[in-house]
Amino acid sequence: MARTRSAYNRPQIGLKLSKEADEKLAVLASNGNQKVCPTCGGDLKTHDVLLTEPVSKSTKAGELLEAAIHEEFDRLQYGGISKAQQATEAANVDGVLFDEYNELEGN
Repeated sequence: MARTRSAYNRPQIGLKLSKEADEKLAVLASNGNQKVCPTCGGDLKTHDVLLTEPVSKSTKAGELLEAAIHEEFDRLQYGGISKAQQATEAANVDGVLFDEYNELEGN
């Protein structure tokens, strides 16, 4: 039987994780539905987690890796800070400049 391509046609990579990272990934993939920490056996404090449907570990790993890749690329491309940090700094500068303008205008 011939293999068919995925409907998503997305590149795939294989990764090796430490046992601890794999256990933590399982907790993240459970989206707050797991109540016991796999690394220490203690209770997980998931009260701040928005409960959603669990996903597979590979799906969660892909989401986390893709976000980290975009963040690191943006950091390298934009002089050591992410796009989000640039937007925050731009908003802060605009606010400071706007306040200084109001002071000069006497408003």
